[in-house]
Amino acid sequence: MKVIFIFAHYDDEFPVINMLSTLIDKASVHFIYVTTDQQHMGKRREENETVLSALGYSKKNIHHMSDYGLVVPDGELYECILPLRTILNSEFFLEESVVFTSAFEWGHQDHDALALLLHGMYRDNLISALYYIPTYSPIPNPFKFPIFDVMSYPGPGVEIIRRRLTLLGALSNIMAIMKYKSQFRTWLGLLPIYIIKILIRRYEVYYSPEKQGLPRNLSDISEALFVTRRKICGPEIRSYIEKLELLCKD
Repeated sequence: MKVIFIFAHYDDEFPVINMLSTLIDKASVHFIYVTTDQQHMGKRREENETVLSALGYSKKNIHHMSDYGLVVPDGELYECILPLRTILNSEFFLEESVVFTSAFEWGHQDHDALALLLHGMYRDNLISALYYIPTYSPIPNPFKFPIFDVMSYPGPGVEIIRRRLTLLGALSNIMAIMKYKSQFRTWLGLLPIYIIKILIRRYEVYYSPEKQGLPRNLSDISEALFVTRRKICGPEIRSYIEKLELLCKD
């Protein structure tokens, strides 16, 4: 059985760095990255391969959707959900697979769209098991700029799987994140809370979305989307909602 980590962006694996370092059969673990950051494309890809190589993974197990003819701009994954589903199903889900991805948590529209897409494929029995990894989510506030919580737990009723970290393991996670130098501005917002949580709580967490209560009607989410990093608005928000509603249909 394959283990596949599917992420929207090259640094989205940061909440489970320690888990990646301790997986035994690394040859059966694959990584898929969906979006293309035109501004930092080569640098982000290089940083990602450096981190994963240091954890013991071969470059041949790191896959990029741009190499399969699907170029997905950062922030626009929801526009490409149908061709992405086709490629995943035909190229990667030909055998039983356990899939990990970023959680649906209103933190980034690419994370949300990918989480819903994979949840739909799981409901269609195309994936053997699916787990969500909490990344970051917005904190309501009166200020003009978004503030995010990092690795926050989902609502009540969801069984959290916790991986205990040693102090050395927590410090190793922080040091690994420092290798994503091209995303310095992003880490300015996320890293302080991440460091506090990883050193005090010393857990990596993931969970099955089965009991999360994912939305079936997304017509009421526009307000929540305004606090995301990309701040989608106007007609774009309508397009986003309509595409996510398609993913939520049984």
